[in-house]
Amino acid sequence: MGAIISAAVSVLGAIVAWVRAVQARQQQDRATLNSLMNKSIDLAMQYPHLERDSYCSAWPDDVPEDQDMKDRYESYCCFLFNMIEEAWHLAGKKPHKIASFVPIREHVQRHYRWWEADRQNLHGYEKAFVDYISSVINDLKKEGLIT
Repeated sequence: MGAIISAAVSVLGAIVAWVRAVQARQQQDRATLNSLMNKSIDLAMQYPHLERDSYCSAWPDDVPEDQDMKDRYESYCCFLFNMIEEAWHLAGKKPHKIASFVPIREHVQRHYRWWEADRQNLHGYEKAFVDYISSVINDLKKEGLIT
């Protein structure tokens, strides 16, 4: 009887330790994501054209010829969509949960032209993530928020 109780206590202890480890990992992932969001804000403040509607809506054909600005915007968009992908993983790949981690619709609405213009996105990200971003773009188009 003592061996059964001892084994049960050991199993219970292992379960508690596992749950705490999962919770700690989730907290660490959220902190990392928050850090990425803060970095995106810092970048947008340092380089205002990255979030300027007139610049984003002119992408890729009608933006000024300044190559540094173009390169910076390319990198910024890649950074944003990588951040969104992190949120997608953190949300367990469940679309309805992502908005609790990042302002997904706002980011996609402003930067969807970059996403659509960069064909590497179709191969650089997991297919399910690409499909998710496409669904957000399609929803925004149906709502008339983007053209």
